[in-house]
Amino acid sequence: MFFDAHCHAWANWPYQPPVPDPQHRGSVTQLLYEMAQHNVTQALVVCAEIASETANNAYISQAVRAAPGTLYQLAELDSHWKPTYGQPGAAARLMTLLEACAPVGITHYLRDDDEGGWLLSANGHDVLELLGQRGLIFSLHCKPQHFAAVQQAARQHPRLPFLVHHLGHPRAAVPADLEAVLGLASCDNICLKVSGFYYGSRRPAWDFPLSDMQPVVQAVYRRFGARRLFWGSDYPVCGKKGLTYQQTIEKVRTHCAFIPSADLALVMGGALRQLLNLTGTL
Repeated sequence: MFFDAHCHAWANWPYQPPVPDPQHRGSVTQLLYEMAQHNVTQALVVCAEIASETANNAYISQAVRAAPGTLYQLAELDSHWKPTYGQPGAAARLMTLLEACAPVGITHYLRDDDEGGWLLSANGHDVLELLGQRGLIFSLHCKPQHFAAVQQAARQHPRLPFLVHHLGHPRAAVPADLEAVLGLASCDNICLKVSGFYYGSRRPAWDFPLSDMQPVVQAVYRRFGARRLFWGSDYPVCGKKGLTYQQTIEKVRTHCAFIPSADLALVMGGALRQLLNLTGTL
């Protein structure tokens, strides 16, 4: 019984080029179908109000209410594509968002050239402090250039779980990226989503199982341990990249053979359930 730590859904397909079925391709209905077909019983849905999908938080909130115990929302706040990015008043916007959606946490996408400044700003501090007080989760899109700030923020807010997207985006061909990711393990409240291998692989996404990422996952597993690693599908973006939902499962379950079965059960959902139980969500 798997728990998907990173997936998306939109009322209309937000990416280019256009698709012939924009109201279905990325829908909650399609996500739930894929989950049912592959023994995925629960999922964290990461909101992203990109392109024309500026009501994605509301769309996912409605879907969560219709599927209690199956879908959990990570509402999006002030990500880099929004005019509110870095603007004063983030804590007030967060309060409004929590009241409207009642998510299990928020997600935030840092700008590539920010180097994590938002995390250490007064705005970021107020948001993280409020999340920690409420027992919520912080789901974060970041890259190696942000990690110094991520670690500093995690130490300042030790009660707040940080869930870093896509292993922190290490590039398989850049050893320094992996070393930077491994350094995050020094903060007990930083966890990694084992997802999005195509962002770091030197191979095209269709070249399943993207084997050059397996040594990266192995090093991360040895340093973090299974209880801080959460499998994620990145559905439906995985399809845009060339992978099926099934392949996002098998790239870990079958092809990361260095993970023993008991630990694999944690990575594929058990550890995330334990985390959400600790925060009082489940």
